[in-house]
Amino acid sequence: MGAAVQPGDRLDWLDYARFASALVVMLYHYLVVGTDPRIAPDVSGFGLAAEIASYGPIAVFAFMLISGMVITQVAQQQDAATFAVHRIVRIYPLYLFAMILTASIGLFGPERFHTTWRELLANLFINAPLFGERYVIGITDRKSGG
Repeated sequence: MGAAVQPGDRLDWLDYARFASALVVMLYHYLVVGTDPRIAPDVSGFGLAAEIASYGPIAVFAFMLISGMVITQVAQQQDAATFAVHRIVRIYPLYLFAMILTASIGLFGPERFHTTWRELLANLFINAPLFGERYVIGITDRKSGG
């Protein structure tokens, strides 16, 4: 029998499974959700990638389940303040990068994708609707704001 997993041990296979789930979700968003039916009415031309992408909703569930396990394991090893600071330092810079990248790319798209400075500032606090603005990152109907 294998050795028991100790509280501080990292389970590499969980990271690999979470990464694989994230890739399937990404394929799903690009090949299934993001495909404009006026341009490409189906994704059959993508072969195996389209078949794998069809498991996107299941991959979201797997990703969230695995992430919950990993975060719980990490949280049990730290006090709440340390855990919160580490999460913010790890996630917020990526959030800022993605928000700025999305806003920058939006400048080259249709007007509905353009982002105002006010929207960017509201998004710095992560809860943009609290300030009466839309999210920069997200799938929303930008005309109705929802």
